[in-house]
Amino acid sequence: MLSWILCIPRISDLATVLFFAGPMVASTIWPIAAGLFVKRVTALAAVTAMLAGSLIGLYFYFSIGWYTASLVGAAVSMTIIIFNILTSKASFNWDTLQEEKI
Repeated sequence: MLSWILCIPRISDLATVLFFAGPMVASTIWPIAAGLFVKRVTALAAVTAMLAGSLIGLYFYFSIGWYTASLVGAAVSMTIIIFNILTSKASFNWDTLQEEKI
Protein backbone atom coordinates (compact mmCIF):
# COMPACT_ATOMS: atom_id res chain seq x y z
CA MET A 1 0.00 0.00 0.00
CA LEU A 2 2.80 2.39 0.90
CA SER A 3 4.43 1.70 -2.47
CA TRP A 4 1.30 2.84 -4.28
CA ILE A 5 1.06 5.99 -2.15
CA LEU A 6 4.66 6.90 -2.99
CA CYS A 7 3.80 6.70 -6.69
CA ILE A 8 0.86 9.15 -6.48
CA PRO A 9 2.92 12.35 -6.84
CA ARG A 10 4.61 10.77 -9.91
CA ILE A 11 8.08 11.16 -8.44
CA SER A 12 8.79 7.71 -9.75
CA ASP A 13 7.04 4.65 -11.08
CA LEU A 14 6.09 1.57 -9.06
CA ALA A 15 9.00 -0.51 -10.37
CA THR A 16 11.54 2.01 -9.10
CA VAL A 17 9.89 2.16 -5.70
CA LEU A 18 9.94 -1.64 -5.46
CA PHE A 19 13.60 -1.80 -6.53
CA PHE A 20 14.35 0.79 -3.81
CA ALA A 21 12.56 -1.39 -1.22
CA GLY A 22 14.45 -4.51 -2.36
CA PRO A 23 17.43 -4.23 0.01
CA MET A 24 15.13 -3.64 2.97
CA VAL A 25 13.11 -6.75 2.18
CA ALA A 26 16.13 -8.90 1.33
CA SER A 27 17.89 -8.01 4.58
CA THR A 28 15.01 -9.49 6.61
CA ILE A 29 15.19 -12.97 5.06
CA TRP A 30 18.09 -14.38 7.07
CA PRO A 31 17.15 -12.94 10.50
CA ILE A 32 13.59 -14.27 10.19
CA ALA A 33 14.56 -17.71 8.90
CA ALA A 34 17.36 -18.15 11.42
CA GLY A 35 15.15 -16.83 14.23
CA LEU A 36 12.62 -19.55 13.48
CA PHE A 37 15.03 -22.45 13.12
CA VAL A 38 18.18 -21.66 15.14
CA LYS A 39 18.06 -21.23 18.92
CA ARG A 40 21.29 -19.22 19.20
CA VAL A 41 20.26 -16.15 17.17
CA THR A 42 19.87 -13.09 19.39
CA ALA A 43 17.45 -10.21 18.92
CA LEU A 44 20.34 -7.75 18.76
CA ALA A 45 21.94 -9.70 15.92
CA ALA A 46 18.63 -9.85 14.03
CA VAL A 47 18.06 -6.09 14.32
CA THR A 48 21.69 -5.34 13.44
CA ALA A 49 21.51 -7.62 10.40
CA MET A 50 18.33 -5.96 9.15
CA LEU A 51 19.61 -2.41 9.64
CA ALA A 52 23.09 -3.04 8.26
CA GLY A 53 21.73 -5.01 5.30
CA SER A 54 19.23 -2.28 4.49
CA LEU A 55 21.68 0.61 4.80
CA ILE A 56 24.53 -1.03 2.91
CA GLY A 57 22.11 -2.34 0.29
CA LEU A 58 20.71 1.18 -0.22
CA TYR A 59 24.24 2.51 -0.56
CA PHE A 60 24.85 0.00 -3.37
CA TYR A 61 21.48 0.95 -4.88
CA PHE A 62 22.67 4.51 -5.36
CA SER A 63 26.35 3.80 -6.06
CA ILE A 64 26.18 0.77 -8.40
CA GLY A 65 22.58 0.05 -9.33
CA TRP A 66 19.28 -1.52 -8.38
CA TYR A 67 20.37 -4.96 -9.55
CA THR A 68 23.02 -5.27 -6.82
CA ALA A 69 21.16 -3.68 -3.94
CA SER A 70 19.02 -6.64 -2.87
CA LEU A 71 21.85 -9.12 -3.29
CA VAL A 72 24.21 -7.05 -1.16
CA GLY A 73 21.53 -6.43 1.48
CA ALA A 74 20.86 -10.16 1.80
CA ALA A 75 24.59 -11.01 1.85
CA VAL A 76 25.38 -8.50 4.61
CA SER A 77 22.44 -9.72 6.66
CA MET A 78 23.47 -13.36 6.15
CA THR A 79 27.05 -12.64 7.22
CA ILE A 80 25.96 -11.02 10.47
CA ILE A 81 23.51 -13.83 11.29
CA ILE A 82 26.02 -16.61 10.55
CA PHE A 83 28.66 -14.85 12.66
CA ASN A 84 26.13 -14.60 15.50
CA ILE A 85 25.20 -18.28 15.21
CA LEU A 86 28.85 -19.31 15.39
CA THR A 87 29.74 -17.06 18.35
CA SER A 88 26.56 -16.84 20.43
CA LYS A 89 25.97 -18.91 23.54
CA ALA A 90 22.32 -17.85 23.83
CA SER A 91 19.61 -20.50 23.70
CA PHE A 92 16.05 -19.39 23.03
CA ASN A 93 13.33 -21.30 24.83
CA TRP A 94 10.00 -21.36 22.97
CA ASP A 95 8.15 -22.11 26.21
CA THR A 96 8.68 -18.48 27.29
CA LEU A 97 6.10 -17.45 24.67
CA GLN A 98 3.26 -19.53 26.12
CA GLU A 99 0.41 -17.78 27.86
CA GLU A 100 0.37 -17.71 31.62
CA LYS A 101 -2.51 -19.51 33.30
CA ILE A 102 -4.43 -17.43 35.78
